[in-house]
Amino acid sequence: MTETPAAPTDTRPEPALVAIVIAFVVIVSVHLVALGFDDDNTAVLTKILIVPTVIGYLWVASKGVRTRLFWLMLAGLGFSWLGDTIPEFLDDGFVVMVGLFACAQIAYVMAFWPYRAESLLNHRIWLAPYAIAAITVIALCAPSAGALLVPVIVYAVLLMSSAVLSTGLGVVAGIGGALFLVSDGMIAVRELPDWGWTSHLAVPIMATYALAQGALAVGASRRVRGD
Repeated sequence: MTETPAAPTDTRPEPALVAIVIAFVVIVSVHLVALGFDDDNTAVLTKILIVPTVIGYLWVASKGVRTRLFWLMLAGLGFSWLGDTIPEFLDDGFVVMVGLFACAQIAYVMAFWPYRAESLLNHRIWLAPYAIAAITVIALCAPSAGALLVPVIVYAVLLMSSAVLSTGLGVVAGIGGALFLVSDGMIAVRELPDWGWTSHLAVPIMATYALAQGALAVGASRRVRGD
């Protein structure tokens, strides 16, 4: 009896995903150019659009599978979007921004915690760079933090925790967690007195931030699908 050959699997990406990725690249590119040329209006508009494209990617790439990881990632991205958006309409939105991103990091830690056995949490020697980065963020912010020092410490610990735990989802998500740590580390450096270059960190901060969110969404959607 002759077996019927299996139909070839179509590995081409969905058109919707391709469109979302293109939109993400265009929005981030325009945002970075606007930052470089001090075009505040365009920079604010494109900043607000970055995370929604990442949410769109997570939604479509998860292919209808709605797990705990999916919903917590969605919550983390939602808080991130609020952190990008609300402070832009406040006179002094820094505290609000930190609070919203702390909520995002809590959501990410909760999302990644079930995968801790596969993370760097079980390879203690690799935790040192993350701990050094978190301590550096605290040390740089401490002189100007004042009453916000404790919230800064809490946020740095959450940031380090989500970065370490993100490695449990795989290499791509782990890169995303590390980039988030790098991005926020540069924000801390920017709080220092201007050394002639710290005021020009806006572009690398947002570049690493956008890539971090995108990589986390890619890694999470793969795990949600069971890939």
